Amino acid sequence: MGSDGRPVELRIRHEADGTPYVRPYLGTSPVTGRPVRPYKSFPGKTDEEALVLARDWYMDISPADVGGAALLGDMLHRHLRSLEAGGAAPNTLEAYRTYASYVRPLWQVPVRSVEPRMIDELYRTLTTEGPRGGSGPLSTNTVIGLHWFLNGAWRHFVNLGIAETNPVSVAAKPSPKRHEAVALDQAGMRDVAARLAVDAFDDGAPARHRACSFAAWLALNTGLRCGECCGLARRDAQLFRSSLHVGATVVKVRGVAVRQERTKGGRDRNVSLAPEVADGVRRHLEWSETVAPALGPRSPLVTWDGRWELPDAVSAEFTSLCRELGVGPGVTFHSLRHTHATWLLLSGVDPKVVSERLGHADVSTTLRIYGHVLPGRDEAAARAFQAMVENEVDGSGD
Repeated sequence: MGSDGRPVELRIRHEADGTPYVRPYLGTSPVTGRPVRPYKSFPGKTDEEALVLARDWYMDISPADVGGAALLGDMLHRHLRSLEAGGAAPNTLEAYRTYASYVRPLWQVPVRSVEPRMIDELYRTLTTEGPRGGSGPLSTNTVIGLHWFLNGAWRHFVNLGIAETNPVSVAAKPSPKRHEAVALDQAGMRDVAARLAVDAFDDGAPARHRACSFAAWLALNTGLRCGECCGLARRDAQLFRSSLHVGATVVKVRGVAVRQERTKGGRDRNVSLAPEVADGVRRHLEWSETVAPALGPRSPLVTWDGRWELPDAVSAEFTSLCRELGVGPGVTFHSLRHTHATWLLLSGVDPKVVSERLGHADVSTTLRIYGHVLPGRDEAAARAFQAMVENEVDGSGD
């Protein structure tokens, strides 16, 4: 039914190249007074297949949507279902569901009634007070992520014909805040490294603590992300060539650990292991057999019960250890990755090599994050200036 109460006819039409499409008349927009004719094409489909898909598509743009009564909360959840059906990554969907929950104050507002000022007010509230029922204000970068999620959703709404304009595109997006990578200083690294080297291989420690300590020890020595450590399968430990194959990550999907065959950077990589680290991985493999004897080559490397473990749980265990050691505030599991990269660069390792080891898309990412710790450039500038000053003082510059 259209907004005028008449049945909607889904009639297959064809583009010049033969592609089937539908463009049903759904009544008149209450905002502009113009006819509403959303468009949807079905490349590569027969007319019969296109008609089936067109009916499914129409269910997502109900008459209420076109008539102006579609509520934002309903349409955001429909958008999420559409993304899921399109094969969006589980961790992306999890983040988007969280973003949708932050929009709860506007859920009952019709899509066509949302104005830029409402979006602005939402952003201000989230960065100063936080979401309803939350634990405090959201970071600016989180609200920026929400902004891009809403912007994409509204572009979808406009394409469907259920919104005339995109209010998010003119809303005031928060400015990003740049933070330097937090790495352990020399004393902190010494204390943490020494403790992890013990706890990661302590036969008397609880299985959970030992497995989490091993993951942290591995991250410090390889620069892996927490999710990547959790996503390692036993077969990824290629000890015959002292290497780890990194090609997966574990993400949380509705509270459950799910292994995703893809890293954050989207590229597989092999990370070389020092002899001592390779030996530690070998010892961990032997120990893990005693925890879950049925483990096979495709099973988790980091586990205390034979299942893939949540990165949040592993990270929380490391945070507890940091508190126990009195390590400075701001240090998290991710700081182990930053520490690995920082100390490699301070030791003169080529940034391109560090970039490949970390799995960055390109070396520019590494330089943007760690450029401030690259040795040599500022020291050379200081020496050059001092030499000039001394030259002038000595009078030899005349």
